[in-house]
Amino acid sequence: LATKLQSTEQGAGSDTPAKVDTELLAAWLPGVSATFDELANLAVEISQGKGAGERLATLKRGLHTIKGECGVIGLPVAQQTCHRIEDAIGHCEALSRDFPVDAVLGVIDWLRSYAAALANNPSAPAPECSACEPQSQSARASGTQAPAAAPQASAPAAPPANAAASATFE
Repeated sequence: LATKLQSTEQGAGSDTPAKVDTELLAAWLPGVSATFDELANLAVEISQGKGAGERLATLKRGLHTIKGECGVIGLPVAQQTCHRIEDAIGHCEALSRDFPVDAVLGVIDWLRSYAAALANNPSAPAPECSACEPQSQSARASGTQAPAAAPQASAPAAPPANAAASATFE
């Protein structure tokens, strides 16, 4: 596992498509839906103010775990997407902004749809993720551009992020 992780990290950021470890993918897919459900429930509860501190820590650990698993399996777009939402949550915390529930739920829905595609075809391209758009409304209004998100193939998109969440990608 350590060797696989190291080789995945060395390949991150390259233009060479990652090789999906189909054995690890097959082991990961059956249980990940329950993880997505748990993370989505936590996000909703956090947005409702229900024990945000403990739930937020659990949500962040879960997203971090998914990010690492995607890296080991060879799903760099999913890994980068998890990293971006982790950053967005941290940015909101640092600026005392509202929890970016719509963005988090959008990314979880995107991960869920990608996992479903991978279950049918381990070589499936990552679908487009509208919740992953890095550009804030203020940047759109001013005409400035935020850094581009990881490239993704065309497919049904996740729901759009709310203004508080999308502002975190500035």
